[in-house]
Amino acid sequence: MKTKFINLMTVLALCTGSVACSKIPAAYRGTFEDRGQGAKLVIKATKAQLTFSDGRELKSKAEDLNFEAISSGKPGIFVRENSANPDLLEIFWLNPNVATRQVVEGFVWFDAEMIYTFLDTKITQSVPGLQLLHCTNGSVMVDTATQTFQMGCPEQSPALEMVRIQK
Repeated sequence: MKTKFINLMTVLALCTGSVACSKIPAAYRGTFEDRGQGAKLVIKATKAQLTFSDGRELKSKAEDLNFEAISSGKPGIFVRENSANPDLLEIFWLNPNVATRQVVEGFVWFDAEMIYTFLDTKITQSVPGLQLLHCTNGSVMVDTATQTFQMGCPEQSPALEMVRIQK
């Protein structure tokens, strides 16, 4: 499964123009933890908070995929419908290092901490857990002319194995 996530992160991500409701499906809302890595995730309808074992926190609101926001280096949770399967939502949680942001001839790139997963919108029962690809030293490149982007994580990036602990 980890290899699939890494492959998904390294391929070109194309915007299909479809609008995903930026609400997190009810089946994925609740509190989860990865005991092995000491991480805790709280997901609500339109926001999430991830706390790491060292006390560091990422907090963001969910919004539909927005190339302008991503290009500007805005942190957040970006949601879109998967172009290959409309029953899946792709979740891109970005925490950009704005100091690394560069713009050259319609291309924007920067380093970022990234979290990626996908959610099945057909699931109605609370999921027992979910897997998140997490990389602290990823990279993002946006082609502003074509409204496409690429995200990459080093292959050794860990997956967070989140297990539900509360609805």
